Amino acid sequence: MAKKIPFTVDERHRSLPTELVDTVVGRRIETILYRMPAGVQWWDEYRHWGIHDVDMGVVISLSNQVGFEIDWAMSGFTEGLTLSVRTKSRVEAGGLIDVVDVGELPEWQKCLGRAIQEITCSSFVSNEGAPRTVWAVKFRLEDAVEFAIALGEFVEGRPHYAPDSIMVIMDESVGRSYRITGSDRPAWSA
Repeated sequence: MAKKIPFTVDERHRSLPTELVDTVVGRRIETILYRMPAGVQWWDEYRHWGIHDVDMGVVISLSNQVGFEIDWAMSGFTEGLTLSVRTKSRVEAGGLIDVVDVGELPEWQKCLGRAIQEITCSSFVSNEGAPRTVWAVKFRLEDAVEFAIALGEFVEGRPHYAPDSIMVIMDESVGRSYRITGSDRPAWSA
């Protein structure tokens, strides 16, 4: 498995590259997979009001036969999300990682079959001297359905920054209020 490194963004534009956006926007969501440590089940206890604690990453399988993969990564003092697009046949469990299909959960049912209309990102500088990296990605689908995937975990009734864990945020008020140090935008950007 190749080493994953945080996805950097241009300091001035702070947006995702056109080729990545063009591969994802306009495509319908077919399935949602969560990456978990091998042998760990994804239980209801990881579901909170408007938030799913995911752990390793999220794979969104799209109608153009690709999986949009979002995982956490750290490289030295640089923290952030990795963003990649792979053919569906390559999206699988392996070694220390299991893949769990969560598309049947009620929160995801409203997303399945809908086309992605827009993706935006929030970026930050994780540590002094580190490049600006993506820490949250927000999706807007048909019929005004929205969700965000961000670094962090649910602790004591609210989201908290954690560089080695991912949350899916499905509640707009939670996403708009969740900010981390080093970022000028919330998880629910644009």
